[in-house]
Amino acid sequence: MNDPRGSVWRKWDLHIHTPASFHWQGGPHFGDMKQSQKDTALAQILKAVNNSSVGVFAVMDYWTFDGYLAIKSYAESASEKLSKPIFPGMELRIEAPVDFRLNIHVLLSDRLSKQQLQDFKSKLKIGLINKTLSDESLIAFAKKLDASVAQKHGFTTADLKDDRKLWELGCKTAKVTRESLEKAIREMPDKTCLIVMPYDTSDGLMKLDWAKHPYDDSYFMQSAHIFETRSPDNIDLFLGRRTKSNEKIFDNFMKTLGGKPKPAVSGSDAHKISDYGAFPGDRITWIKADPTFEGLLQVVNEPEGRSFIGEIPPKLLRV
Repeated sequence: MNDPRGSVWRKWDLHIHTPASFHWQGGPHFGDMKQSQKDTALAQILKAVNNSSVGVFAVMDYWTFDGYLAIKSYAESASEKLSKPIFPGMELRIEAPVDFRLNIHVLLSDRLSKQQLQDFKSKLKIGLINKTLSDESLIAFAKKLDASVAQKHGFTTADLKDDRKLWELGCKTAKVTRESLEKAIREMPDKTCLIVMPYDTSDGLMKLDWAKHPYDDSYFMQSAHIFETRSPDNIDLFLGRRTKSNEKIFDNFMKTLGGKPKPAVSGSDAHKISDYGAFPGDRITWIKADPTFEGLLQVVNEPEGRSFIGEIPPKLLRV
């Protein structure tokens, strides 16, 4: 894990999904599988992770840690052991003054126990119903929506009587409160939780109208530790690189960001196993750090020299 030469460049994919995600595209959901099917899927995930050129992964399932916990549990007794780190994460949508679903990711240390992860989730509250995040709460939230909202998201009136369909509708429309997310993070052990904010990727912060909502823009820009982006121009901005193309906005952007650079990453956002480590447009995330959560914390402190997005870093030290 800790290379004797010091930190080296490795590929990191901090955004993969498992069959625990409601939007999984690689076959049935874990909830629709028999145990034998689930074991087969977990064996395939383990093999894909171990055989990948990526050195570190993070599971970023919507609303749950179940996929991460299933992988870790299966790997403990599997004949093929997990050969690289996988971090627990969760993809959420958060309350904000936007007309789209603003995504926000929590990324946690793999040193945390199952109970600590469950405790974190139990502190998250779904807005409108003010209930703790759970499958039951997602269903309860969906029941509060009228038929026109369901139809907009591809559901029929009949679907509103089906708990499975209601759960899917809740997954697509629910939002957690800022207050509950802040509390959940605040009550975690020190240096075990990071916020990753999508920017120009799916439902990212870039779409928020900063002129109309400057407080909210600053809040999210300064709360996040890491940003998910694939745009070269945005990468330069987050890493604090002043260029001819960003000269006019650079100072204001950095002020909104909190006055210091922050790491930029670009995950695969894989919704099927075959896409693990397949970065769209070859926007590969490279991190120069030990493959540990502590290594990632170091990147947050020194982003410019330790994070790179592209085919290969200019000064790659091969492992």
